[in-house]
Amino acid sequence: MELTAKTHDRIEWIDALKGFAIFCVTAGHCNLWAPVEKYIYSFHMFLFFFLSGFLFSANGTPAEMIRKRVKRLLVPFLLWNTLCASITFFVNRDFENYVQELFVLKGNLTWNPPIWFLLVLFIAETICILCRLCRNRKVSAAAMVVCLGLWIMVGDQFLLWKLNLVPMAIAFFLFGYLFKTMLPLVQKWYVLILLGLGSVVFAASNIRIVFTYGRFGNYLYCILAAVCGVLFLVGMFSAVAFLGRLKFLRDWGRNSLWIMATQFFVFKAVSIISSKVLDIDLMKQEGLVLSVALPLFTMWATWMSNVFIKRITRNSEFLMRIGEAFGIQYPY
Repeated sequence: MELTAKTHDRIEWIDALKGFAIFCVTAGHCNLWAPVEKYIYSFHMFLFFFLSGFLFSANGTPAEMIRKRVKRLLVPFLLWNTLCASITFFVNRDFENYVQELFVLKGNLTWNPPIWFLLVLFIAETICILCRLCRNRKVSAAAMVVCLGLWIMVGDQFLLWKLNLVPMAIAFFLFGYLFKTMLPLVQKWYVLILLGLGSVVFAASNIRIVFTYGRFGNYLYCILAAVCGVLFLVGMFSAVAFLGRLKFLRDWGRNSLWIMATQFFVFKAVSIISSKVLDIDLMKQEGLVLSVALPLFTMWATWMSNVFIKRITRNSEFLMRIGEAFGIQYPY
């Protein structure tokens, strides 16, 4: 088992796991069979927060760490959110709605909802840095428990900047930070079986959760399903070297921000073109073939757009800086 195999100072199995997670995010928007969709939503976003904490390093001053997160998370969110809100305003000419979406007032999102993750993660990591929640394990564990309680209290509310989701993000971020020294515990085959079964059972016992509307059903089942699902996948991808060697997953993982931010542009294009050409909106259709083909096509389309933009910007430092601002990762 090559648990720490690295390429260009990146941990391969984590890149591959992020690639699998972003595929799950994409597939979750494509009318999957309801039980599968419910299962995916029980862990996929929790996994991203967990991995952010797992990779967290306290090297540098708080100002330096926050500056990096402004560049990596906040700037891409602001650019994508402004673009999407402006497109809506151009179509509907509703200024009040434009302001609400632009500033995420009352938790209102644009037609490109996945980017809420960037804003919430930025706020969560900034709070952890400023409050020094990662200074020792006891403080981290106590803060994680407190944040889970806060999430249960406000998770279903529509708050400014999606603040209702921030306690959840902090809790799973700290969970990932605390767990990095306990990785071998979830690499045993019998533990993986128990975690896999637990994730399925607890996910099936709860509703299909909806992050954007704050619908989490039974919070106990929600938390247990998320914990089991996250640890099962972390154990699988860290213990099975083959998974980390899947190049397409690693490529998706390294560019997960771009895929997350652009997938709804592909969905809109598919919807408009299929309605015009076939007189059928494929995004509203159900079926096994379609629910598999649509996410795969979306991953391909977002990936190709990423490659195309890198090719036309690679000889201009100015254009590369613009690409980075929108979340493109160079040189990959």
